[in-house]
Amino acid sequence: MRHRQVTYSVGEAANLLGISSSKLYRCVRAGELRASRVGRRIVIPAPALEKFLGGPVDTARSAAAHHDEGLNLVVLGGRLASDPIVRTSRAGMPYAVIRLAVSRPGDSHAVHVEVVAFGARAEIAAALIREQLVRVDGRLAEWEWIASDGSRRRSHRVVAERLQTLEVAPRQPVAS
Repeated sequence: MRHRQVTYSVGEAANLLGISSSKLYRCVRAGELRASRVGRRIVIPAPALEKFLGGPVDTARSAAAHHDEGLNLVVLGGRLASDPIVRTSRAGMPYAVIRLAVSRPGDSHAVHVEVVAFGARAEIAAALIREQLVRVDGRLAEWEWIASDGSRRRSHRVVAERLQTLEVAPRQPVAS
């Protein structure tokens, strides 16, 4: 029988969000993320974490937070390098991972950037197709994990707060 994780420690939740523990504590103190105290320990309920990830973005509040904590804003435009990978979290929240090929003017080499979208934005990402031109507004996040060989690994992704198609998707040819 597989058990679903009900709560996350501050360290686990910070790692999942790609932020520092101190930033997570600030979110809890500001009331942006619901937490519970268990003895001297603070835990984050899984539904509260998912609501925090997939809730609507309040741009006025977000701008004020960026002013206080340093700017973390990413705006990218590029073509999808592959079809989106859509999954569902253990608590039933959809999320999608897309790879965006971003090229610089005059350079034939493209940089591939991984973008993750949660909630309603994941549903938008799921409708995208390979080679479609897309704009992504979001924030840079870092994931850390321990690999099977025991080494510490690190990856950077953009967490999408807004996805916009910049062209109509080409129609698929009808098979005769």
